Amino acid sequence: MGIHLDPGNVGYAAARRSDIFVDQSGLIRFTNQRIGTAGKRICVTRPRRFGKSTALDMLAAYYSLGADSKTLFQDLQIGQDPSFLQHLNRHHVIRIDVNACLCGARNVGRGEQVLAFLECEVVQDLVRAFPDCALSEEDSIASALWKCFRQDPDNRFLFLVDEWDVLFRDPQVSQQVQQDYLAFLVGLFQTADLDPCIDLVYLTGILPVIRDLPGLEHALDNMEEYTMTQPGPLAEYVGFPEDTVQALCRQWDMPMEAIREQYEGYPLKGAGTIYCPLCISRALRHGVIRSDWTETSSYQVIVDLLETGIPGLRDAVRDLLAERPVRIDAAGSSNNPRILRRREDVLTLLVHYGYLSYEEDSGTVRVPNREAEGEFRNAWKAIGAGKGTENRRKVRR
Repeated sequence: MGIHLDPGNVGYAAARRSDIFVDQSGLIRFTNQRIGTAGKRICVTRPRRFGKSTALDMLAAYYSLGADSKTLFQDLQIGQDPSFLQHLNRHHVIRIDVNACLCGARNVGRGEQVLAFLECEVVQDLVRAFPDCALSEEDSIASALWKCFRQDPDNRFLFLVDEWDVLFRDPQVSQQVQQDYLAFLVGLFQTADLDPCIDLVYLTGILPVIRDLPGLEHALDNMEEYTMTQPGPLAEYVGFPEDTVQALCRQWDMPMEAIREQYEGYPLKGAGTIYCPLCISRALRHGVIRSDWTETSSYQVIVDLLETGIPGLRDAVRDLLAERPVRIDAAGSSNNPRILRRREDVLTLLVHYGYLSYEEDSGTVRVPNREAEGEFRNAWKAIGAGKGTENRRKVRR
C-alpha cells in the first residue's frame, strides 16, 4: 500500500523460492501470543548475516493487510498452528528500515535530520491510506496514529523496525541525534496514550537496547529483549540449528566436518549449536568453505576496540586465541559502542557482533570458529605492525 505501511510479501516469496530455505515460521507462533498483551514490545538482536531482515520479511508477509500470503505459509510450521488464520494478513503493518532512512536522508543532504525524514515518509503513507482521519503531513507519527485510532478503534498498528540500532553504530551520527532518536522511540512505544493503538512492536538489530544516554536511563525498559547472551525461547530462530545444517550438507553433498570446523561455535541455551545462515548458504551454493567477514564486515572493528586501551583487554584476547575461555559479566555491560569502560563491555559487544560466542551457564566467551579466529589474528597482526590507527584514519577519511 505504501513504502512503509502495509507492505506486500515480495521479499518472503523470494525467500520461499530460494534453493536453500529453512522454515523458521515458528517465530510467528511466538509473536502471535504477544499481540495485544503486556508483552507486545519485543527487541530481538543478533549479529550481521544471521537473517534479521529475512525474519522481518516473513513477519510482514504474514501480518500485513497489504499481502495475500496464505499459500506462502499454509505448508509451514505456522500453518499447522491454531492461531494461523486468526492473524494472517489481518493487521496494519508499519515497517521501518532505519538504515534505509539514514541513507535516504544523507542522499538529500539531511543526514542530521534523519528522524524528520523517517517521520515524513511514514506519515505520508498514513495520510494516503486514511483519507477520512483528518491527517496532515505536518503530523508526527504518534499524532497520526492517535487520529486514526480515534476515528476507528479497529485502526491499530503492528510495528516492524529493522536496523533499530544503526544510529548508535554509525560513527558519523552525533550524540544529539542518538538522544533524539531514543526519545522518539520512547514517545512511540513507551507512552500510555499510544498503547491502545499498537498491537505489537518488533525491533531487530545487532545491539540490545541502549540505556546509558543522559536523561534516558530507563528508555524502553518495557521492551522484552532476546539477545545473543540471553536468547530465551527464541534461541532456535537465531540461526540454523545443527540438525538443519546436517540435512543441508547431505542435500548439497558438502562435508559436515569441514562446515563445522569453519563455522560452528555459537552455543545457545535451549537450541544447541547455531550456525550463521548466510555463511552456510554461501558455502553450499559456491561449494567453497571460506570466510565471509571480508564481504560483510571487517576486522577493523576488532582493531578499534583493542586500541581503546582498556586494562586487561589484550590479555583476554591472548587467552581467547590460546583457546582459553574468558569469564564476563554480560548482564552488567554497556551496549553503547561509544561508552566502553571495562573489559566486559568490549567482550560483550564482540558477542553481539558475532566475533565471540557466549556460554550462558558458565558466563564465558570463546572465539567461536576458524572464521572468527582469522579475524582476531588479522586484527592482532595489524596492531602489532602499528597499522590499526593508520587503517582507521584511512576509513574515516
